[in-house]
Amino acid sequence: MVVDPVVVLCRRVTCVALLLSLVLVPLTATPVHADDVPEDAQAAMAKARELLAAGDKKSLEKAWRRVAKLKPACTHSVDYWHFYLRLGEAMGKSSEALWAELEQVEKANPGCATFALLRARLTTDPYDKQEHLEKAVEAAPKDLRVKLRLIDHLLANDEEIDAEELVDEILEAKPDHIGALVRKGQVQLAGGYYNAALRFANEQIARAKRPEMFDLKAQAYMAIHDDEDKDVLADAHTAALEAVKLRADPAFVSTLAEVLEKRGKLDEARATVQKHFDERPSPLLAGLLGDYAFRTGAYEAAAKAFRRSALTSARSAKGLAACLTRLGQKQEAEAALRQLLAHDAKAHALFAAITYASLRKYDKALALLEGVDEDDAKWTRGWILSLAGRPAAMKDLVASYLDDDDLEGEWMLMFFTEALLRKAMGGNALNGFRFKYDKASAAASRKGVARLALPERPQDLKANTLGLMKRVPAYVTARCGQLFQPYGEPSTGFAMDEASLTFYYVMRGGSTCPGDESRVWYFNRIVLTDRADAEFLGEGDWRVVKEEYLRGAKRMLGGDYKGAAKAFDAVLKVEPYWHRIKLLRAAAQALADPAQRKDAVADARKAAADWPDDLRGRFLPVLLAAYAGVPYQTELEQYALRGEALSRRTLDEL
Repeated sequence: MVVDPVVVLCRRVTCVALLLSLVLVPLTATPVHADDVPEDAQAAMAKARELLAAGDKKSLEKAWRRVAKLKPACTHSVDYWHFYLRLGEAMGKSSEALWAELEQVEKANPGCATFALLRARLTTDPYDKQEHLEKAVEAAPKDLRVKLRLIDHLLANDEEIDAEELVDEILEAKPDHIGALVRKGQVQLAGGYYNAALRFANEQIARAKRPEMFDLKAQAYMAIHDDEDKDVLADAHTAALEAVKLRADPAFVSTLAEVLEKRGKLDEARATVQKHFDERPSPLLAGLLGDYAFRTGAYEAAAKAFRRSALTSARSAKGLAACLTRLGQKQEAEAALRQLLAHDAKAHALFAAITYASLRKYDKALALLEGVDEDDAKWTRGWILSLAGRPAAMKDLVASYLDDDDLEGEWMLMFFTEALLRKAMGGNALNGFRFKYDKASAAASRKGVARLALPERPQDLKANTLGLMKRVPAYVTARCGQLFQPYGEPSTGFAMDEASLTFYYVMRGGSTCPGDESRVWYFNRIVLTDRADAEFLGEGDWRVVKEEYLRGAKRMLGGDYKGAAKAFDAVLKVEPYWHRIKLLRAAAQALADPAQRKDAVADARKAAADWPDDLRGRFLPVLLAAYAGVPYQTELEQYALRGEALSRRTLDEL
């Protein structure tokens, strides 16, 4: 793991592209996650996937021989041909040659929708996908299973009305078609008609006890639980168990595991998935096992599971890249990123850029930002340039925040300062550090013991807080009332000592608002939030703080470090609690005068202790220590351990 863990950055990026599944509905009436490779070929395909994941030349050749033998049995399998293309490209075969071969098979099988479905899978544009799916329906109008794929695409893109029309067409011709009946219920769920979906499932179960309908019933109960009723998970559990009992389809097992997790039975969910995976390996269940292991910090086990499903699941490819990055397996992580981008380069460009930067592939990371949302790209570019030790390339970026009076510029100024220190030390200082993930460190990080890594100074912090309260009690009282009542009217009855204590705990990173980073961030910015808050502070105080902060930032950009330190000192005379300004002042002093480096390190460490959970703030003293020649290895390890402790470790939040 590099010093700046990818998970730390992901906690700050506010708009990450949504995960898009490329696993389309199989050519069966089973749920969307199933594999459409014929059952008698699945074992050989599973082995071929393992060989592809190994990646070496010998393994690829073995996989190719296995896959070639399966052609006659898998002519109509989209999953097979998708894998065939991936494997061929991994072996260096041209995409044109591979597609020419597939087109010959397509011509030899008129009326086969497989290759239109394959094209639909490979495109990431929803309109192109729909066009290919409609062509597949035209190619095989009597194959209702192909029409189901189009229905699922419409549902995934919030086109419930069009999806329902197609469902009704199928049911008009075949009222008992199980695939269409399942989609009928899914249309109702997609439209928010949860109770209607539940009634529909029960009506169908009364006619015939089909596992698909028990699975639908479980999904309806879970939707009702999320929406209004908190006591239906037991019913969802019963329905999901019945579905799996009737047929242990991986999708049904996945629903059962989801219900168990919602009921707080994570260990039972994991054991259930493992049991069914051992009996019938599938990419879907492998991905779930990887997810469970990832959440507990068992990255080697997670990577092993994700490898089994990364080819067909973008989610698993993402998890695999994250695990391998944490384990310091650079080449394997890059291979996983290429696999992820093959799923959907646009949707996963931001994650890939962040991960490439963590692997010290800065130019690759920057190139990927070209297609990313402007705000995310701007912020992430600053972080990457900081890691690379390129302050000159950051000047315009930092200035753009300052010109807009945008206080996110504080973050960018921190990045710029780190870049200055890295450049002064020869570029990528400390970026070669690897945190060792083992059972002991994973257990320690889960318990959060790294909170004790930095000495805290509660008396100093409390004194600062009380000083602030005496000067602006109405302001902090109102804000603390909002903290405790985020969904109602702000409290107006907060006593000054209560507000002070609240603010004190928030600043310590305590449990006043667990998991709500946005409010902690808000309180850290208690003074410079927005212009409207000036009424609480007094116009003079606001002007001094703002002007001196901007003056210090601009002098840092211009290389006047002595002047920057003086300006930051002026800020702290008005707002003595602002710990990041203390950090920036310490860095400016160290850059201005080599004789002050060791004193600056001591000042920075004290400032970082004001808020131990601010990892950006905890890292700057480490860089300063390296710059000053002061020992920092233990502090660096503690920083990395705390970063792991704060990691949410869920794939959807990476």
